[in-house]
Amino acid sequence: MELIQRRWRDRTALCVALAIAICVGWHGRLMMIQESNTAISVQQRLQAVDHVMMQNGGPSATTTIHIYHLINLYSVPSDPIYYPFNKAQNVTIASMLRAKQHAHRHIVVHLVAAIFVNDTAASNVAFDAILPLHKSYHKLPFLQEMFDALRQYMPQDPTALIVFTNSDIGLHRDFYNFIADVPHASFTINRRIVPAKLTDLDQIEERIPQGGYHPGKDCFVMRQHIDVQFGDLFVGHPPWGRTIDLQLHRAGHGHVNLNSGTNMTFHLGDNGAWKRKTNLIDIHSKEREAMRECTCIPWKLEEMRSMTQEGYQNIVNCANIFRSLGWDKQ
Repeated sequence: MELIQRRWRDRTALCVALAIAICVGWHGRLMMIQESNTAISVQQRLQAVDHVMMQNGGPSATTTIHIYHLINLYSVPSDPIYYPFNKAQNVTIASMLRAKQHAHRHIVVHLVAAIFVNDTAASNVAFDAILPLHKSYHKLPFLQEMFDALRQYMPQDPTALIVFTNSDIGLHRDFYNFIADVPHASFTINRRIVPAKLTDLDQIEERIPQGGYHPGKDCFVMRQHIDVQFGDLFVGHPPWGRTIDLQLHRAGHGHVNLNSGTNMTFHLGDNGAWKRKTNLIDIHSKEREAMRECTCIPWKLEEMRSMTQEGYQNIVNCANIFRSLGWDKQ
């Protein structure tokens, strides 16, 4: 009898121990489930935010996108108010810095300035890199030297985007978020024209949707692997923009032109320096032959009669590029 009672107590103790163990186990499992659900909930919320941010079939928000924005800057000693730059460059720089701050967390923006090596005043800009330039045509930088320096600075990254804009092209605060979502390997964005008197970025962005359209090509976006022949083209005088644009169209990467309706870039006023009727030269038969070979330009009669020396030289540069590509025989 005593043996039976002892075995019963042992079995009871075992059952209690098992019950406690089971309860503890289930409690631990429940805690793990709750913790797992909490982690999933946070992750889902982050994914939901990224999903809202990413539109138009853009890349996944979990993929880091590096954007290298190249721009040529130069000092303007004759402008005492905005020195070392001028008004347009100051607004442009401020808009780039603000757009970088507003970039989504998966977008890494690298602001890169190409500046002549002896222009120390312009080098004092809060960008990520300064690329020294050594060559020029009438103090205008060559595109080939700028892009060669940028590609040497960039690490190899097939997903990286290269952006090139003129020094007087400002950005909307969502510019980098916008271009990261565009599902094309290369594209251009046309600017809006806003009143030249504006300097405050908030006021400018309010006026951008009402600004005038502009057909000029002065904002290029392309993947790092895309190759463009710049030859001796320099910035500041057409047809450098249209020469690059036509190459990108013919490269077979699905290049597109996004018009001013994107509201992503702007320009203060509509008085391009290349339009000034100074340093004009007469256009004779040799020059007209170069203009015909530079097939990207629908030349007007006024342009056929006279233009600046810089404009004519860029037409020759354009024709030389098209000859090297065999386009002059097409």
